[in-house]
Amino acid sequence: MDLDKEIPDERFTQKDLFKLLLHSAQHVATREELKDVETKLDARIDKLETTIKDVETKLETKIKDVGNKLDQVETKLETKIDKVENKLNRLQFLIVAGVLALFFKDVIHNLF
Repeated sequence: MDLDKEIPDERFTQKDLFKLLLHSAQHVATREELKDVETKLDARIDKLETTIKDVETKLETKIKDVGNKLDQVETKLETKIDKVENKLNRLQFLIVAGVLALFFKDVIHNLF
């Protein structure tokens, strides 16, 4: 018997009724079963929340570590840039002094 099809009233027997009730009963969950499923789902959700918090904590730690490393790199770069600037300043001074010496070589030569 196909339960999805409508059964004409004149042919609906007690046997058909019991089959229909049995079929319906097989698809009905009891309150205890639903409570058990709810408890299991709550436990899984709690476990997932804990896992997410752990991942979040690890990510925050790694982000802080990366931030600290970036600060260290920035400090090192600033130090190197300062050294290069100092060298460039000395080099510029020597170039200017050399150019002035070339322009005023006769004056300097006459002084000595």
